[in-house]
Amino acid sequence: MNEFFIPFKNNKKLLKRFLTQDEIKLLNNELAPEQMLIYNKKMINWLYSIKDSVDAENLKPIISKNIDKINKKVIKSDTRRYGLIIVKPEMLKMEDDLVSFLENKDFVIKNIIRKKISRRQFMMLYKRQLTSPETQYDLPTRMINLINKTIHIFVVTSKKCNNCSEELNQFKGKLGVIDDYTIRGIGANHINNVIKNASDQELSCIDPIQMCRGNVKYDFGKDNSVFINLQNPILFFIANCVHIPDYKELEEHTKILLNQREINKFINDI
Repeated sequence: MNEFFIPFKNNKKLLKRFLTQDEIKLLNNELAPEQMLIYNKKMINWLYSIKDSVDAENLKPIISKNIDKINKKVIKSDTRRYGLIIVKPEMLKMEDDLVSFLENKDFVIKNIIRKKISRRQFMMLYKRQLTSPETQYDLPTRMINLINKTIHIFVVTSKKCNNCSEELNQFKGKLGVIDDYTIRGIGANHINNVIKNASDQELSCIDPIQMCRGNVKYDFGKDNSVFINLQNPILFFIANCVHIPDYKELEEHTKILLNQREINKFINDI
């Protein structure tokens, strides 16, 4: 197995939490569109701890309550002076390339923090997407590929800019677009080279119920103009690579990802 897929190997074990043995056996064959939609709904209900996807609206007050708690944390540093890059599992093998890219753009990596994102943290970070009709078919697979898996958080400053997070976002890049001049573009290029020769077993690690492949192949309601013209459309779904909070998100996302001790150690001395 290509080492790129190793962080996602346990996804198959997680399937037992929300699919029956017979349903899991069917995953060895190509699923029909209606089967993918049924399985996706089961994954949503399990991941969100709800009985029906309609109940996802009930998550909003719960998430808001959690955000109220994290907002009690104190950031003393001027938030214009730093940015965060959340390096997702699919990008970790390209971390050296990411470091070189940032240094060539005059960014300074102050710290690299190794963590795992919990389900609660994910839901706070992606609170808008959780109940969006546009993301209901790809967000669950993105959740399962990130929750409780190792990530790295880069705390970044810049030698020249006045708003570090906004400057970083200029180099983030678009989902699935291969481009040597953006962070996601570098990741997409590497991942594209990996999946060209990937086996069905390998792809099933990062796309456990075939939902990403199904999004490309079938019409699941997403505007396919965002990925249909990509060099490899599946990259739109499995090459997310990084999350870089913009300036409006930065303070809240810092508090979601870091505890007060970590904020004091890594942020408040910037």
